[in-house]
Amino acid sequence: MDVTESAATDRALAFVGEIASVCERCPLAGSRTRVVFGAGNPAAELMIVGEAPGADEDATGLPFVGDAGQTLDTLLDDAGLRRDDHTSRTWSSADRPGTVPSRRPR
Repeated sequence: MDVTESAATDRALAFVGEIASVCERCPLAGSRTRVVFGAGNPAAELMIVGEAPGADEDATGLPFVGDAGQTLDTLLDDAGLRRDDHTSRTWSSADRPGTVPSRRPR
């Protein structure tokens, strides 16, 4: 990705993040503190996607900052990767336990 593409991607992600931060289309909007949109290098070759934000993520607005984040850091370190350089992280759903029924197959 060249500099022009990178800048355009950064602007597009910032725009979508702004829209997500005020979205109230799902039941999670009534119980969340912050939208957990994503973090890291948008041009990364590796994207790590979580299922739903937990309390630590909700409090900070950042993905993988609680216990799962510590485990993720250990796994990335073992693989010789750093979060901010090599990964882009996001959440795949607004399905936090206790807020809306799970849509996962049982």
